[in-house]
Amino acid sequence: MKSSPSLRRRYAALRLYIAGEGYLSKQVVEVAGTCVCRVFPLEREVEDTLWLPGVLLLVPAGGVDACRFFSPVRLAQLPAGANGAEAWSGWTLYSYPQFDFNSQQPVGGTLRTRLP
Repeated sequence: MKSSPSLRRRYAALRLYIAGEGYLSKQVVEVAGTCVCRVFPLEREVEDTLWLPGVLLLVPAGGVDACRFFSPVRLAQLPAGANGAEAWSGWTLYSYPQFDFNSQQPVGGTLRTRLP
């Protein structure tokens, strides 16, 4: 099911963690409804993009304990095959506004927010 471009939202953060892979710096995640459509680097200001404090986390379908998915591995690029909406089908995007970059974990008691 395709969404009109006006229903798409873009979220950006200093770090995007991809469960089971690692993290990328300065990424944008585009969401249509509740479906993650694409992920791309924030190379310049992108219209209608909401910059969020903390970090974003992409978790695959069935991911329950999101905290265990934070990996200290810095990725140079998106994992192979991660281009296109099909690659992200079923994934959920979370925002963690308070994050300890030294321990690579959310600050104790931090509430995560599912986006959108």
